[in-house]
Amino acid sequence: MKLDCKRSLLKSEERERVRALLKDRFDLDETARLMTIHLRFDRFEDVFTAQGCREGGAPMVRQEALETISSLAKHRPFGYRLKFDIAVSDLQGHTGEECERFFVDSLFLSEHISVRHTKVENIVALALLVFGILILIFNALCNGLEWLSADSVTWSTISEVLDIAAWVFVWEAVTIYFIERPESKAFQRRFRRTLAEVCFRQAEEDSHEEQTAAR
Repeated sequence: MKLDCKRSLLKSEERERVRALLKDRFDLDETARLMTIHLRFDRFEDVFTAQGCREGGAPMVRQEALETISSLAKHRPFGYRLKFDIAVSDLQGHTGEECERFFVDSLFLSEHISVRHTKVENIVALALLVFGILILIFNALCNGLEWLSADSVTWSTISEVLDIAAWVFVWEAVTIYFIERPESKAFQRRFRRTLAEVCFRQAEEDSHEEQTAAR
């Protein structure tokens, strides 16, 4: 009982320490259960790219920017939602509302592609699993019912090859479904669900400099 109390106390102290460390780095609104992450970029093109998009079309979020945002989002405490306050020194003619729309649309499109790719991977994994199991069944029936001569050196070699191949297919299916499934795919879906607000704005000091120059 004393050991359980001590463990509970240690866990409580650890949670408080983690919460304090997060408060030193992020804005935590415990009432609204909201964590605000502040980001600063120099230019619009540091966040978005039009590479591969049609001329005049909506840009996509850069992979580098998305990785930075995703890395910071992983610090979200359980039960909290996320708000991103993104300050850009040079919006390069775009408004904050446009940037917010570009950002949300990019996330939606990325999630859609990720889900579609996952479905294809699931079908491939299932096909490999079924194929491997069928080979195992065929091999077992051949050996158990003596459809082919068990004493044949040729069949013995073929049987071993079939057994190895079957388990390779089964293992490959397990690898695709459980091991190689990227954490980023699952994270993208969680990230979009926990995203409460994205706010793009021009950096305050830059706005102040523009106002001063206009005067």
